[in-house]
Amino acid sequence: RAGLFVESERSATLVLVFHHIVSDQLSVGVVTRDLGELLAAAIERRPPRLPALRAEFADYAAWWNHQLSGGHFEPHFAYWAEHLDGAPIEVRLPVWSSGSSRAMVDVVPLPDSLLGDVRRCALRLRTTPYVVLLSSFSAALRQTTGHHDYVFGCGYANRQRAGFRDVVGRFSHNMGLRVSATGAPLTRLRATHDVAMHGYSNAVVSLDALIEGGRLRKDYVDAKPMSDLAFQLLHAAGDRLTVPGLEIEELHLAPASAQETLNVVVGTSGDLATLRITYRASELDPAWVASLSPAFLYELDELLILSASHTPS
Repeated sequence: RAGLFVESERSATLVLVFHHIVSDQLSVGVVTRDLGELLAAAIERRPPRLPALRAEFADYAAWWNHQLSGGHFEPHFAYWAEHLDGAPIEVRLPVWSSGSSRAMVDVVPLPDSLLGDVRRCALRLRTTPYVVLLSSFSAALRQTTGHHDYVFGCGYANRQRAGFRDVVGRFSHNMGLRVSATGAPLTRLRATHDVAMHGYSNAVVSLDALIEGGRLRKDYVDAKPMSDLAFQLLHAAGDRLTVPGLEIEELHLAPASAQETLNVVVGTSGDLATLRITYRASELDPAWVASLSPAFLYELDELLILSASHTPS
């Protein structure tokens, strides 16, 4: 669903609403990229240059059913069942009540140099920026709660095949990364890296598929811990929406409700980054939520300093 709100001759807001059943971060990027090309083509009075589709969602569905019926997913199912065996079935946050899902959002601009520092740290330590950030955030949770074993919902799975990356459709994409924030910073990072890499290599199946197939114990499914805590690194969809002669800025609307008890996003736009913490106001202490940002920045800064003197083996 789309709406255009014209504020003046030089300013307008385009609102795009996607249902989560048929969209994820990748498909939102596909839509904004194609929209930018269609607008540019209209302005320049030329045919749009859209990439050819190598697959459609029906192709993915057919491939999935063929792999499932042939038993090709069994090693991946076995990995996730073992990875989540013994994981806490309740999210270890200072929850004080339950009921309403009304959302609150804390937005913290991150230092201008931070994103570049994180990328350089990841390069030195032979990992990814997401792993650097997740390792630091898990340490911040341990610092503020005293617990170290968490399952983070990570909204990426099922799209390893290049042909599926430009497809919009219902991709069951929730992946649960079980991270233990113990040991020294570099030890924690290496353990987080191993979890993330194994998770990615087995992300051809998602937690939703595990649940639908009855592969997880019932008490774990009922508690749904992977839906309570999420940590993501997202790149602004607006970066892919480029139209000649237009200055485009992505706007974030505050959500009315929160799917997860706590959803933390490091959002990037160009070389700038923002920490957005969305949480259920009826369940989490706002003062504790406010303590997460400085704890996260402290742990991240410690890791960046250590990595600067680290010599890759």
